[in-house]
Amino acid sequence: IAATAESNRGILIVRGRTSQPSEEVWLNGSVVRRSNRVGHLAFRQRHLPPDYMVHLHSDGPDIMAHVRNCPVQ
Repeated sequence: IAATAESNRGILIVRGRTSQPSEEVWLNGSVVRRSNRVGHLAFRQRHLPPDYMVHLHSDGPDIMAHVRNCPVQ
């Protein structure tokens, strides 16, 4: 998996690509998406993780990604 994560007006947007088409990917252990026929996928959520990090898990290696454009606390 390769992915980027960003905050846009309070919405978490994670875009990624898997090595295989139709591969299941879990975001932070709870939300599941399946990549399309060329391996692309996207998550959109209103919830921003408190540490501004996302964890993506698939059949391959897990990755962590920092959420860009986080609001200043």
